[in-house]
Amino acid sequence: MIPISCVLLAGGKSSRLGRDKQKEIVGGMRVVDREISVLTQLSDDIVMVGDTL
Repeated sequence: MIPISCVLLAGGKSSRLGRDKQKEIVGGMRVVDREISVLTQLSDDIVMVGDTL
């Protein structure tokens, strides 16, 4: 694995959707969990920046 860091930007107001996008369920997983599962294939160093989930 190439030594890189990944930053997941999970902030924002979700004003257009009207509810927290990161907590939405897509394909049986929360969006944030799906994003993390993809990033863990790229890096062992993942930093999430945003509101409290």
